[in-house]
Amino acid sequence: MENQIQELLSKTSYHADTDFSQKIWLSISKKQKQKTMYTRVLYSILSIASCAILIPVCSTIATQLQETGFIQYLSIAFSDIGSIGIFGKQLLYALGEALPTLSIALFLFLVASLVFSLKELLKSQTQRLIIA
Repeated sequence: MENQIQELLSKTSYHADTDFSQKIWLSISKKQKQKTMYTRVLYSILSIASCAILIPVCSTIATQLQETGFIQYLSIAFSDIGSIGIFGKQLLYALGEALPTLSIALFLFLVASLVFSLKELLKSQTQRLIIA
């Protein structure tokens, strides 16, 4: 029986590919490098866009703080400590009304996206070093 199996296998034209595992490893490595490059480009664009948009948002916040009088309310609050005790509630309402909430939320979102994209860039950089 064993002789028949050996005879049958010898008649077949199957020859093992000696560098098959090497080809698989190279294919996996190539896909990982492509994925790493893609993520690096994507997060680089995201961080550059966040920085570019962050500059006008900061100037908009500064302009809105001056227009709404937030800085004046804040200076009144710290100019006389006794006025905080007497008019504290009204002063807090005025400060809350004068805050440009939407601009501050946009600013915080941009800072968070910048931090996230830089974190992912560093992570992809370390993955690239480990692969290479």
